[in-house]
Order: sequence, then C-alpha cells, then structure tokens
Amino acid sequence: MKRRIELALAAIGILLGLAACGPATSVQADVVVSFYPYEYLAKRICGDKLKVASIVPKGAEPHDFELKTSDVMALYDAKAIFLNGLNMENFVESVKEDVNLKDKTYVLSEALDNLIEVHGKTTYVDTHVWLDTDQYAKMGEAMLGKIVSISPENEAYFRRNLSLLEQDLNELEDYAGGRLVGKTIAVAHDAFRYMCRQFGFSEIYINGFSPDEEPTAEALQALLDAIKEKGIDTLFVEELGTRDIAEYIAEVTGVKIEVLSPLETIEDGEDFLSVYRGNIDKIAEAKSR
Repeated sequence: MKRRIELALAAIGILLGLAACGPATSVQADVVVSFYPYEYLAKRICGDKLKVASIVPKGAEPHDFELKTSDVMALYDAKAIFLNGLNMENFVESVKEDVNLKDKTYVLSEALDNLIEVHGKTTYVDTHVWLDTDQYAKMGEAMLGKIVSISPENEAYFRRNLSLLEQDLNELEDYAGGRLVGKTIAVAHDAFRYMCRQFGFSEIYINGFSPDEEPTAEALQALLDAIKEKGIDTLFVEELGTRDIAEYIAEVTGVKIEVLSPLETIEDGEDFLSVYRGNIDKIAEAKSR
C-alpha cells in the first residue's frame, strides 16, 4: 500500500490536470477505460470475471476531462488500461509516457485502418470511431487479446462474449437496413461521419472538431441555406453540447431540435445498443430530400 501511494504521488509531477474538480474514479478495477464506449466494450468481454471501471464518469465530456489523484490511483491499480486516442482524451500522452503505466496502456484506435481524415480550416482524424460498428468490433478484437493476457484461464469465456457482442453489432446493421441511405441530416457537431459512411447518408453541421466552436457568419448562412434547399425538418444536438446556436437556427428555419447521441456518455437504463438503435430510428424519421 505504501509503495502504491508513493507511485501515485510521484505521478502528480508527470500526469496533467490532477487538481480538476468533479466526480472521481474511486473503484479499484482490473480493467480501466477512458470513457463510455470502451466501458461497454470491456464489460461485454469481461462479463463477471474482471472488474471494469471508466475514468470519465457519466455526464462528463471526454474531450475536456482532466485526471484527478483518485483517477491516477485507479490507473496504477489496473492490470490493463484502454484509451481511444485521436485527440479524444487530453490525458493520453501523459498516461502513455508514464513509465509505470505505458506497458499496460493500449490505444485502441491504433488497431484501426480506414480512418476518416477531415480537411478544412484544420485537418484532423475523426475521433468518433466507435460509431462505425465494424470498427467497434475491431477494437473489441484488440481489447480481447490484452484481456486474455491478464486472465488466460478465462480465454474461452472472453472469446464467446465478444462473439455475442459482434452478433449484436451485426444486428444493428440489419436493423438499419436501407432506411438511412441517401438521407441528409443536420447536426450541431460533426460527429457522425463514421455512421454516414457505414449506412450511406450524409450530414451538414454547425461545428467541426470542437462542439463548442462559434461558427462564422458565412458557415451559419450556408447551413441555413442547406436546410432550406434539402427540406430538412430536424436539427440534431448532442446531450452534452450547448444549444444556443441550434435554438437560433430552429427559430429561423422552423426545424425541430432532437438529441442524436455520439455515445460518449450514457443515461441510466440505456446501453450502447439501445441508444444506437434510437439513433437509427431518429435519422430514419427525419425528413430531407
């Protein structure tokens, strides 16, 4: 115990943002992930054999979350740590560079190819890879290998659990069918490119990389024109995003505002699959031409 405390205290000089306020990761766990999609993935694979915890709590924005001392303690206790990368979590490099953490830290986006690069005022890779169910399954395969390495006696159990999850993800594709093909949706934040590519629809958006960035007057007018031209009746916002500009657009154009979840967080009583199905239904019901 004394050694663990000493290591965590030493990490204060290495990891960033430990003085941040907010809920803490107090539970000790075998597997620690950064935020919700990976918590769901890890829990589906681990079942009741390993304990899983998420650093970013429900209702918090992963982009902005800063590690606290209690989070560092959880990282030191873990046998495996899974992160998204791609500028999603601002603490990725600090964790990877910590000599006591780097050998058990895995950035799951590094297991993927065919990532979407966005070119504009700034060029970046779209971070929302878990919204492509095929990419999500690939990250599950990468996670499986590391989980098996820390609990090899449960390998068959873990493999079966991942197989069952992959069946569920395939069923999401079947559930969407062709209902989304050719549609255009309006969103507050450019977060759904992977869904667009997978299911054959397109998006127009207010904000690009940053969900809270103020759009230029020209960009805002272009969005208003596109809503009118394409007969769009719904503007989708995120559960964690601000709505001021969306409400202005709704007032000017008459569109209704609905929540479309990028699944960065979750509400009680929901899970990844149920929210994803809800997203499919909302996109299918939204009008465009």
